[in-house]
Amino acid sequence: MKLLRSLFVLFTIVAITSCSSNDDNNDSSPTAGDGQFVATVNNSSFVSTKALTSSSLQGGVLNITSKSAGGNTISISINNFDNEGTANLSGSTNEGIAIYLPSGDNKFYSSVVQGGSGSITITEFNNSAKSISGTFSFTGVRQKTNSSGQAETETVVITNGSFKNVTVTEF
Repeated sequence: MKLLRSLFVLFTIVAITSCSSNDDNNDSSPTAGDGQFVATVNNSSFVSTKALTSSSLQGGVLNITSKSAGGNTISISINNFDNEGTANLSGSTNEGIAIYLPSGDNKFYSSVVQGGSGSITITEFNNSAKSISGTFSFTGVRQKTNSSGQAETETVVITNGSFKNVTVTEF
């Protein structure tokens, strides 16, 4: 009887400690740390450090560019930027554009090409500290010609994008 009680206690402890309050949340989205820029690109992680991320504000145009350790680049521009809020990155507006450039290729994927879309939300613009934070996602499209001479498109999907306290240089 003592063995049964011990086994019951052991199984109860294992059951309790193996449970987590996040079992229903399979979100493995990267979260940007201070000065970082992160995203998921076609289900692969894109992480950039403070040293590989820059932002500038010139004539009302905000540019944020980040390069991963693998050499892939994400660049986002917002026209007529003045403060926190959301900008449309599709070709149907002139609010902004997002571009993805894979490492070592001469090709790029754009949110303003037909079939592209996206948005960026600036959650914090700290003018005194000259820093910016936010979230984004977009679908970039690249038009190409196949071996038969017919037009085709390739798509890249960027989700779970975020950046935190990226320094903004003003010109």
